[in-house]
Parts: sequence; structure tokens; C-alpha cells
Amino acid sequence: MTLRDRRGPFAAVLLACAYTLVLFGLASTAAIYLGLVPGVPLSNTTKFLIVLTALGFGWRLVMRAIFTGREYGVKQALLSIPRAFVSNFIAIASASRAARAYFRTLRGEKVIWDKTEHSHHPALVMQQGATR
Repeated sequence: MTLRDRRGPFAAVLLACAYTLVLFGLASTAAIYLGLVPGVPLSNTTKFLIVLTALGFGWRLVMRAIFTGREYGVKQALLSIPRAFVSNFIAIASASRAARAYFRTLRGEKVIWDKTEHSHHPALVMQQGATR
């Protein structure tokens, strides 16, 4: 397994950690505002890093929308923003499934090969414009 092959599972783990931290951050912020727990003041460095990260994330979403909009129009540009979150959750779920399958093979279980069923061969669909 090359380093390139390890990039996907590693990114999925980082995505899962990031979403977990965002949820914990939102929950703790809500608890502070509701007066359930006392707030801890953040240092200027922490505030700066949070803002910098949010700006980077926003920049990435805006660039995704711009490039999608150039190719597919305004409607798809606006839909590309929520699709970013959906694709992240799909990446997390597929990496989790792949890791479970890999660990099953390490225990000696048979490798299960999932194949996509095609009613028409993809190359023929492109040539003939066939539909399902």
C-alpha cells in the first residue's frame, strides 16, 4: 500500500475528528450561553486561529461554488455548498466500511468484492445515449 492509498482513510479520520470538534464546540457554546457552565475566556491566539480556520473553510466553499457555477450554473453553484458536507459524511462512512472490511480480512475472513450492477455497459450508454 503506497502513501497515496493511505491519504483517503487519513482524510476521513481527520474529517470525523473535525466534525466531532465542531459539534462539541457548538454544544459547549450553547451551554455557556444558557448559563449551564461557566465560560472560559479564549486567548487572542485561539480566537485568531478560530477565525483563520473559519475564513479558510469559507474560502474553500466559495471557490467550490464559483467553479461549479462556471460549469453548471447558479443553481448548482448554490447546491454545491451543502453537497460539500454530504460528500464529507459519505467519505467518512466509506472509509469506515473499508477499514472494517480490511480488518475482517486480517482475521482470515474471505474478501468480499462489491460490484456495481449495470443494466447497460457504461461505454455503450455514452455512445448510444441509452437510458434505464
